[in-house]
Amino acid sequence: MLPRVHCLAILTLAALLAAAKPATRPAVDLSTPRSALNTFADALQHGDVPTAMAVSLNDAVSTPLVETMVKFSGTQQKLLDAAAARWGEEVRHMVKPDFVSELQQLAETKVELQGPLARFTRDDPTPVLLRKSPEGWKVDARAMAKGVDVLQDMQAYNAMAVLEAEVTKEITSGKKRSMATVMKTLDRGWATMREVAKSSSPHATTTPSP
Repeated sequence: MLPRVHCLAILTLAALLAAAKPATRPAVDLSTPRSALNTFADALQHGDVPTAMAVSLNDAVSTPLVETMVKFSGTQQKLLDAAAARWGEEVRHMVKPDFVSELQQLAETKVELQGPLARFTRDDPTPVLLRKSPEGWKVDARAMAKGVDVLQDMQAYNAMAVLEAEVTKEITSGKKRSMATVMKTLDRGWATMREVAKSSSPHATTTPSP
């Protein structure tokens, strides 16, 4: 039998490990359009590709598009966390586009149901659509990007994800002295991406209609 002091030490260690265990993430919920959209937003926020894939329709266009959205949103959330820790929570609203916040807000608005189609209307001309599948409601990422040059869009967001990761390191290290300098760097990045898009080939692939 272990000495009493050893047992107490083991129990204390077990309690500490249990307390340190990260909180469980929400399960994939496809039961309603609202719950599916919230699950998708949570996956974007945490850079969770498997969950984002599970809650979205998968095809040759949607799959790489969702992967890109998750990568971009995941690095953006890390940047926002670093910035908020450095300069306060109020700086979070300065960084756009913020897919996560937009989708979370949309999930609280009225949803229009048309048979197997659910529509959340936003300021952007293209609404957020979900479709009923055998597994439940799923986000139609392809419809969200309808009419957009998908290849250019993915290249731009992948490039911005790399830039955001670099900026996050500079925030944490103290190299970035203010949120204003962060925004200047990000704005220059987006400006560069727009110029690249303008000068690229006019024969790029756009998202086909569903």
